[in-house]
Amino acid sequence: MESPDTWDLLAASLAISNLADPSLTWAFLVIQGLVRDEAGDREAFDRLAEDVTTNPITGPSAPARVARALNEAGIAQAAGRTPDPWARMAARRLASIETWTGREGAGRYLQSI
Repeated sequence: MESPDTWDLLAASLAISNLADPSLTWAFLVIQGLVRDEAGDREAFDRLAEDVTTNPITGPSAPARVARALNEAGIAQAAGRTPDPWARMAARRLASIETWTGREGAGRYLQSI
């Protein structure tokens, strides 16, 4: 697994998201402008997220593998390349977005990771 010191905003956002819930993760990526949201993009992401959650391998983390695949597919946007070591920026954004939803538990979720 790579060091969290090397994460960019896309990988960090994926790392603090729940890849087992791809619809919420996708929404988090879209609202930040980290991915393109055109026909077929969401479905491609769903396949990538399912693959990494069902086929764990040694090497890069699942978030890093998904981020790389999104880049290779042309779905990732330039904003996702912003450095975000240890997901500090992504965590602030997720906490802020969770306040919009009225859902409780974002703080507990972020503390658990």
